[in-house]
Amino acid sequence: MPEIPSFFNKEDFLGALLPGYIGVILGMVILFPEVVPWNNNSGSLPLDFFSAVVFLVAGPAVGYTLRQIHTIFYNIRYYQNRKHYIRYSIKLRYKLSDIERETLNMSEARYFFNTSKGIVLLMIGAYFSYLNGLSFEWGSIPIMALSLFFFVGAYVENHSNWLPQMDQFYEKYKNDLT
Repeated sequence: MPEIPSFFNKEDFLGALLPGYIGVILGMVILFPEVVPWNNNSGSLPLDFFSAVVFLVAGPAVGYTLRQIHTIFYNIRYYQNRKHYIRYSIKLRYKLSDIERETLNMSEARYFFNTSKGIVLLMIGAYFSYLNGLSFEWGSIPIMALSLFFFVGAYVENHSNWLPQMDQFYEKYKNDLT
């Protein structure tokens, strides 16, 4: 894995930054190919400017925005159970050892990566379809199908890793969480 600046940890990179980078690059390549730097036409952006925009500004902004979009919809759907979950989740994370916390955080990051990529691909596919007169042509169907793949991956990650780990750690530390 490349060296990650110290103000980002692995979980931030996987769960927010990487989906943002991929989303911005895919969006530009698929929807606006004329501006990508390796395109030899006069309207393309210089490579230095493109890199700065994607890796310093747009990628992180898009990644964290995707994470917030997911969190808002998740909170709306599970509002009643969410208060209890947030309370015990915060208390639990303080009790976990460093290795337990890193394991839990990486499961959460993989979940957010899959969810964010699903959202990005769904939005790109919908916009691509809109650009083509709301017809589902060769481009939008595979993109939307791939988004479904990432949503299924998020569901599996959530129900086979992240939530079971939370439950396991909760059982282990439940007497300390009062």
